[in-house]
Amino acid sequence: MASMVTEVYQLMIRRLVKEKVTDSSSAILFFQGFPDELYPALQKSEVGHFCGEMRNINIDYRNIDAGRLIQHFITSKGVCWGFYEELIALANTLNDFSVGNKGLFIIKNNMFDDFYPITVPID
Repeated sequence: MASMVTEVYQLMIRRLVKEKVTDSSSAILFFQGFPDELYPALQKSEVGHFCGEMRNINIDYRNIDAGRLIQHFITSKGVCWGFYEELIALANTLNDFSVGNKGLFIIKNNMFDDFYPITVPID
């Protein structure tokens, strides 16, 4: 079941990049409100994380190293992705997003209006 979900997300990611990202030389997709299953699909896709690494899925934007994040934001190339929490951390530090000279896309999960799914294991 998990691999089927991953395949569906990978297909959606490819279509999103193909149909919406007009300048593939430099763009970052920030995902808001998606279940944990999206992130393994992103790891397996051609779209890499803008910091070059995938952290823990459940991150706290208050504990992100803003200086390191800005450096990766400015130097990232091609189409890549980031956690919505990383966008919040960038917004708390940067006054002008044009310094990155890239397209920013916020992909909001409209399946859950103002509801953010949290994966909780059930014994």
